Amino acid sequence: MIKINGIVDEDGVCYFRSSISEDFHNQLIPFLERLKFSEEMILKADTYFPNLNETYIYLRKDTFKIHLFVTKSFIHMVIDCPLKKKELYSLMKKDFVFPK
Repeated sequence: MIKINGIVDEDGVCYFRSSISEDFHNQLIPFLERLKFSEEMILKADTYFPNLNETYIYLRKDTFKIHLFVTKSFIHMVIDCPLKKKELYSLMKKDFVFPK
């Protein structure tokens, strides 16, 4: 599970911050597969995140956009989609742990 450290929600755009994890990509892949992202997009996310710094990864499927900004310490993820917050969180709960 990917542990979320911080969340900001704004009208269909959600920002999440997570600490760098060795398994981040392995945990992100099932989420992308459930959303039916293309193999090409999934392969872009299938990288060893602890080796990245100052890296930007953009993933898109129709109107569902994910921006990953990777620094030495954190992965900043912005999800821009037409889903309501409750629907998005419901999709994410299998792979992400939200702060209490």
